Amino acid sequence: MDFKFTTWEVAALYSRRSSIRIPEYQRNNVWTQRDKAYLIDSILRGYPIPAIYMHKAQTVPEEWHIIDGQQRTEAIWGFIDNKFPLPRDMALIGEYDLSGLRFTKLPQEFKDLLYHTDLQIVMIEPGTKQEVADMFQRLQFSKPLTPPELRHADADNQMRNFVAELAKHPFFASVSYPNTRYQHENAASQMVLFELKGEPTNTRSTNLAIMYNQYAGSEFWGGKEGKALIRNVYCILDLLASYFPTVHPGLKLVNSVALYEMISTLSKSYDLEPVAKKIGDWYSSFFFSLIHNNTLPINERSPQLTIFSSNAGLVNSSAHAARISILMNSFFSYFGELETLPVVETNRTFSTAQRIMIYYFSRGHCQACRTEISWNNWHADHVVPFEKLGRTVIENGQALCPTCNRQKSNKAFA
Repeated sequence: MDFKFTTWEVAALYSRRSSIRIPEYQRNNVWTQRDKAYLIDSILRGYPIPAIYMHKAQTVPEEWHIIDGQQRTEAIWGFIDNKFPLPRDMALIGEYDLSGLRFTKLPQEFKDLLYHTDLQIVMIEPGTKQEVADMFQRLQFSKPLTPPELRHADADNQMRNFVAELAKHPFFASVSYPNTRYQHENAASQMVLFELKGEPTNTRSTNLAIMYNQYAGSEFWGGKEGKALIRNVYCILDLLASYFPTVHPGLKLVNSVALYEMISTLSKSYDLEPVAKKIGDWYSSFFFSLIHNNTLPINERSPQLTIFSSNAGLVNSSAHAARISILMNSFFSYFGELETLPVVETNRTFSTAQRIMIYYFSRGHCQACRTEISWNNWHADHVVPFEKLGRTVIENGQALCPTCNRQKSNKAFA
């Protein structure tokens, strides 16, 4: 990998824009309009700005990929396209007051000054995709990437590519948080981890990175498990998109992940079609209850809604389980206990979805001795043992502490 140092005038950077590409590993545009305006201010004052790093495409003649400098490049293009003005509090340049002016309103001498400003360009040739991606990450140390940006930077990772496609699903057009710095991918990756683990799990950045590394290759994705994962995730996202056809203010990142986890859990135990058209109304009711709860005096607030709001920043498995449980409690209160919905029955072993439901109905207590149980330390047990023709359905399930489960064995509780 060789480095060639050269200069381009701003006019050349602008005229070649159709041949300049922003690679997939680059971050989203995170500069504010004020950031962009002050860059142009700096250029007009003759201040030096950092070099732009580019990689000459090996397959397409006269095509360049920006490795570092996306924000600066797009700011320059945007200003010349008249998309934003200079800062309104901009100091005079000599005797000229350019504050608040857009490009078309600049005096001609300043247009010429901008066009003929030399930009430092570092051209990298030839460089493999991995070498270029590695260079991109090294250049970010002075402006650290967020964990979602770091995960997105690995363009050859199959999990990364799957999550990037998921983030384009119509459901994410209905969430209330922007895709700044790949937050839609951040949410999608947590949903995928939930499906892979089959239960509430810790979604800290290191665990997501482990998931990306474990499923980086193509072998998993061509197999039965990989195809099932793709089908399951898209199925739940399709359901959510049908429940929320427009932007919903309550679909914040944490809430959208918790809602995904709850719908995924319920859909494995119940056919939700009979109530599908009312799920959006239910969630609106839940969300506005959260807002109202936060306005009440502390001693009058709902403990569950307070927990839901207060643990929004927590990513451990218990926090995920609590959010699912609270959403379910609201869901059942709104629709009743779902006796009329078709039940999905499995084999002898309770599925993870059924276990979540059984744990929810236990309210976090052993059904025999009533001691408190945590998500990581309990057993899903058949009330009427499977050996005695007890069905593996939620209605025949109960949560027991390890001690009571051992004592019960295959006996039915009276």
